[in-house]
Amino acid sequence: TKEQFHIQHPKEEIKEIMRAVLLEKGWQNHTLSRKQKQEMVQILYQNGAFNKRGAVSIVADFLQLTRPSIYNYLKTCKVDISNLVNS
Repeated sequence: TKEQFHIQHPKEEIKEIMRAVLLEKGWQNHTLSRKQKQEMVQILYQNGAFNKRGAVSIVADFLQLTRPSIYNYLKTCKVDISNLVNS
């Protein structure tokens, strides 16, 4: 039998991760608080989602934020993660 490999488009892959986080946390996308959106960005960052092309725009659209907001959240994530590593 021939194996089929499905390569997912980065947009769908990132959205799938975000939907999984929403489900796991019991959150609804349209009612997310600022803190929840920051946590979502941190989870995506930790999962390497921002290594994919166009990720910032995809996440911004999904979370109804601007791209600069996502970059600000990412700055916070990087600080938080480096603090965890150093402690």
